[in-house]
Amino acid sequence: LTSIGNAAFSGCSNLTSIVLPQSLTSIGNAAFSGCSNLTSIDLPLSLNSIGEYAFSGCTSLNSIVLPNNLGSVAVGIFSGCTSLNSIVLPESLTYIRNYTFYECSSLTSIVLPNNLNYIGESAFDGCSSLTSIDLPESLTSIGDYAFSRCSSLASIVLPNKLTSIGGLAFSECTGLTSIVLPQSLTSIGKQAFQRCSSLASIVLPNKLTSIEGYVFSECTGLTSIVLPESLTSIGYYAFNECTGLTSIILPESLTYIGSSAFSSCTNLTSIDLPQSLTSIGNAAFSGCSTLTSIVLPNKLTSIEGYVFSECTGLTSIVLPESLTSIGYYAFNECTGLTSIVLPESLIDIGGSAFSGCTALNSIYYPAKQPISGDYNIFDDSAYNNATLFVREEAMEEISKISPWSRFANIKVGEFSGINDIISDIDPTLPLKIFNLSGQYLGSNIEELQTGTFIVKQGNRVRKIIVK
Repeated sequence: LTSIGNAAFSGCSNLTSIVLPQSLTSIGNAAFSGCSNLTSIDLPLSLNSIGEYAFSGCTSLNSIVLPNNLGSVAVGIFSGCTSLNSIVLPESLTYIRNYTFYECSSLTSIVLPNNLNYIGESAFDGCSSLTSIDLPESLTSIGDYAFSRCSSLASIVLPNKLTSIGGLAFSECTGLTSIVLPQSLTSIGKQAFQRCSSLASIVLPNKLTSIEGYVFSECTGLTSIVLPESLTSIGYYAFNECTGLTSIILPESLTYIGSSAFSSCTNLTSIDLPQSLTSIGNAAFSGCSTLTSIVLPNKLTSIEGYVFSECTGLTSIVLPESLTSIGYYAFNECTGLTSIVLPESLIDIGGSAFSGCTALNSIYYPAKQPISGDYNIFDDSAYNNATLFVREEAMEEISKISPWSRFANIKVGEFSGINDIISDIDPTLPLKIFNLSGQYLGSNIEELQTGTFIVKQGNRVRKIIVK
């Protein structure tokens, strides 16, 4: 006998053991699939080919030794072998195909051959008892879902030649506390580490230019991450619900933050946005309830919808002079926000942009030609209780158009100096002054020359204009 055909013994659920002849060279696709009582099988050294899903669903098979002549392991060959706890792979093996050990839930460890360069999609997905695995230095690529749901895997060191990690590759590895990413890595797929709830810290490699969507989403134990200077974009939901993250330093190379990138990071207290940043997606910081202040970069032209929605701890924000639009619900339910300066450059404010901002008591709007907008841009409490400060020459127009005409208290503001804007600064407390590029200038307001500056005192930030 030299070959066993496709599905030859498939579904033989009473088969407990079988002796294969030394003349055998090939086993066909699904040949022994579903042999649920097969506990052991000795594969002859003459064997050089095993078909796809050959032993899938052999739920009683606990150990197997693959012959040295095998150059590759076929798709799904041991998938669903839930009792398999020991396997010896041949040194000749260069890649592990998709679903090879899928849901082998009893597999605790495995030694991979030194010449392996690729691990396929879902190769070890659902190996919930796998506690450790040594990846060979020859490995260059890890496929999608490769180690997904390996909930007992505590740590892993990735080899120095690795260039790519596929989407969801380590997702739901809830026991993973640390992982070392090599500098050779240039690509990390979407959701690669999603729901790795025990992962506390990570350093991203220097060549990485983008973080894809959901990569670290729901990594609730993540407290520290180092982003490379090469990074230009952070994808949608990249750090969504990273509730352990208190601060993060964004590189000066960053130009884009995607939708909901930091949404529901409920312990994020501060974040410095680089001047290189030109775009922030919808709901990027929504639900960051402990974020107290933020300075937006000078090149930013728009704030999308819901960006700071439900940032209940936000007490101050500095809007850049470049800003032309504020999206709908952008600051919705920012219940700690007490005042805001709207730049003259604005041409559009979306509906409910400041709805639920019940603590707003002063709004500065220095436009000479005020724009109109939805009647519900601000909360009813702001219309009734807050003071709107405008230019004298705009007072007549303001009283005619929505939403400004709804304010019960409208006053002429002094926009030629700094007195009105920083009247709430406590002179007894220390303060810091920065230029719009973030450079520290000192602490003495009296020494300021003509220009626009940022003043920070405690958790409060104000933009001041000196003319």
